[in-house]
Amino acid sequence: MAASGLVLGQFDFIIPTIKAAEYLNQPSQTSLWHSTSWRWAPYLAYLLVPPSLIAAFFVTFARRLSSLPTPQLFVGLACAAQFAVFGYLQFFNHVQTLEMHYFSSTLWGVISLALALTIAELTKPLSHRPLARFLPAALLLAIPLAYEADPNVPAFGWWPAGALLAALPVAAAIALRLVSRGGSHAAIPLGLRLATMTTVVAVAGSLLVLTVAPSPPHARLLGVVNVDAPVSYASALGGNATLLIDWYQVSTELPSFVGNATYKGEQLLMWYPHDQSGTLIEPIGMYHAGFDSLSGGFANGFPVLTASNKGTLATRRPAELLLLSLTGADFTSALHALTPYRPVVTRKGVLRQGQAVLHLWLLTLRVFAQPPQQGSS
Repeated sequence: MAASGLVLGQFDFIIPTIKAAEYLNQPSQTSLWHSTSWRWAPYLAYLLVPPSLIAAFFVTFARRLSSLPTPQLFVGLACAAQFAVFGYLQFFNHVQTLEMHYFSSTLWGVISLALALTIAELTKPLSHRPLARFLPAALLLAIPLAYEADPNVPAFGWWPAGALLAALPVAAAIALRLVSRGGSHAAIPLGLRLATMTTVVAVAGSLLVLTVAPSPPHARLLGVVNVDAPVSYASALGGNATLLIDWYQVSTELPSFVGNATYKGEQLLMWYPHDQSGTLIEPIGMYHAGFDSLSGGFANGFPVLTASNKGTLATRRPAELLLLSLTGADFTSALHALTPYRPVVTRKGVLRQGQAVLHLWLLTLRVFAQPPQQGSS
C-alpha cells in the first residue's frame, strides 16, 4: 500500500477493488463479460496444464505425503486450492477467471513452483552424482530452446491431443516411481538415468506444448461472450520481441500523457477503431481496455457515435475521453460526433518508440466535467 501511494498516488487500493467487484457483480455487467455456456472450454488446451501438473505433483509425492516437508506441501495444496477457486468462480459463479487468459495466466505462478518441485523430486537420485545432477537443469533449458527453433505447434483442443498430452506427465511420473522403487542413490543404473531424463522431457515438454497450442477455429458458440483477445502464448518463445518491447515502452508513457484525475470520482473513457484493438491492446489495457471503452471497444462504430456509445456516455458521464489510433485518422470526425457533449481538445500527442506509433487526443467533455475545485492546481 505504501508503494501504491508513492508510485500511483493512492494508498488504499482495497476499497476501490471491492467497489469495482460490486459493480462488476451486477447482472448488466456479468452478461457482458461472463459466458453462460461451458462450450468455450474444450477449445483451450492450456487449461489442461493445471490439473495435469497437480495430478503429477501428488503422484510424485504420494508415497511420502505424510513426511512431506512443509514448503512442498504448502505449494501443492496452494496450487490445487487456487485452481479449485478459479474453477468455482468460472463455472459456478460469474467471474471470467478461466475463459479470459489474462486472468487464467495468473495460475502459472504457482504452477511453475509446483513444476519445479515435481522435477526436483523426480530427479532427486541424480542429485548425488557430480555430473548427473546438472542434467535435469540442462534438459529444462534445452526444451524451450528446441521449441524456439521452430515454434509451430498445431492448433488443438481438449480431445484427443490435449487429453493425451495432459495424461503424459502423470503417466511418466507413475512409471518413473515404479522403475526407481528400491533403487540405491549410490549406484544408479544407466537405465534408470535414461528413464529419469525421459520423464523430465515428457513432463516439461508436454506441458509446454499444451500451454502454447493455439485454439482451433470454430463457429460462434451460443452463450459465449467473445471478449478475450487471441492468446499469443505460441509466439512467446522464438521470433523477435522488438515490436512488443516498443509497444510496452509506449504504453508506459501513456499515464504521463493523460495525467491524474483532478477531482474525486472523475472518469476517463477511451475511444478507438475496433479493427486496431489487437495492436492497441497494451496501451488500452492501461485503462482496463473494453471496460473503460465506448461499446466495450468492440464494434464501436468509430468515429460515429452509436446508440450504445451514447448510452455509455450517459451512464458513465466521463469528464475526459481519450482518442487512440495508429494513424490519427478520423479524430476530427470523432470530435465532431461528440459535439453534443461540448468537447474540448485538452492535449494532442504522438508517442513513438521504434516501430510503435500511437496517436492520441485527450478531450474534456464539458457536459460532464466538474469545474476545478478551489485550491487545486
